[in-house]
Amino acid sequence: MIMTFSVENWRSFRERATLNMTAASEKQHSDRLPAIAKYRLKLLPISAIYGANASGKTKFIEALAFLQYLVLQGTQNQSQKIALERFRLETEWLTKPSRFAIDVLIDGLIYTYEISLLPEKILEERLIMQNSCTAYDVFTRIDGQAMSYDTDYFNQEEIDFLNFIAKATRSNQLFLTNAVQLNMVKLRPLYDWFESKLTVISPNSEFISIQRLADPGDVLSEHTIKLMRILGTGIDHFETVKLADIDSSLPKKLLSGIKQKMSRPDDVNGSNDIIVRMENDELVFEKLLAIHKNLHGENIRFQLSEESDGTKRLLDLIPAFAKLKKGQGTVFVIDELDRSLHTQLLEWLLKYFLDVCHADSRNQLIFTTHDVNILTQDLFRRDELWGIDKNPDGASILYSFRDFKKKIRSDRNIRKVYLNGLMGAVPTIL
Repeated sequence: MIMTFSVENWRSFRERATLNMTAASEKQHSDRLPAIAKYRLKLLPISAIYGANASGKTKFIEALAFLQYLVLQGTQNQSQKIALERFRLETEWLTKPSRFAIDVLIDGLIYTYEISLLPEKILEERLIMQNSCTAYDVFTRIDGQAMSYDTDYFNQEEIDFLNFIAKATRSNQLFLTNAVQLNMVKLRPLYDWFESKLTVISPNSEFISIQRLADPGDVLSEHTIKLMRILGTGIDHFETVKLADIDSSLPKKLLSGIKQKMSRPDDVNGSNDIIVRMENDELVFEKLLAIHKNLHGENIRFQLSEESDGTKRLLDLIPAFAKLKKGQGTVFVIDELDRSLHTQLLEWLLKYFLDVCHADSRNQLIFTTHDVNILTQDLFRRDELWGIDKNPDGASILYSFRDFKKKIRSDRNIRKVYLNGLMGAVPTIL
């Protein structure tokens, strides 16, 4: 679970902006808060971020996606620059480093990971691991070269190996990434969290592959179809039809590349409705169709392109919510969760997730939205609501609605307070 995430000098964020998922001392909806007893704290299972268009909501989400990308992939060679986008409205910030920091709860341990970087190199990189008794400075890297390690966390043989890794780590590469790739097992938990527990979904991205939707035995697919029926999309199930032999018409180089990718598990290629799979070492192309039933119970085929934008958005989101409901330690960060969705559908999805949140659950949903109809204290705590606004100089700021607790008492209509502009994060219309 994310405890905090901070970013500085990234796109429209000039000063440090921090999303804090640690619960405040409020009584509202306290029964759904994951409780971390040994640290005597509770975390928030959900946070909604509001703001006007161009306020910086998407840029904040992209900051977390960028950190994830840097950890899992990063640069490929020494000459490649890190794809930083710094605050551009004041020239002095174009020479300053960008900073990212995250506190994550993984299997009962707290990992604090901080980096400071320029496009050319990593300036600082630090990892701290904390249990209920002790905090370990696992490693610290300064200016891409100087390294220090916690001798209570690593033995001498491990430190010797770490020093070898450090010499083999490029100045524009994260030490964490390289160490895990070279099989330093003690650094895997954080890397694995970025790889398998954190999912960032943009407005146009898909979480589940269409190949899984076409598999009637896939648990996530079955759950998706069930919810599509409940939500009145008209879709009863999915089917596939084989396409003509496309294989022979493809350039050999492209064909070889597709086959290579298909050899890796869970790697799916194709357009929004084309499935590519291997059958007897040959590529097979199939088209995914949505099946509706008419009044006579007959199956009527529709292409996915014929479905409404809302239905297609549900196809992207429902599997994510299914995983949130059934997974453990899953974190979804979704930009523009409300895009193409009716308010009542959005509210249903949020309640669908929140209904299974309790003291022992460890899943989280963080999202941006413009939908003010869900802005009620019946659904959210004040510390679960955030706003992003811009200063007169164009810099984005992130703040908690709890900062306005005197204006939004537990018995007050928070939607009305927000729309009246008393908490910011609304459009300024001249």
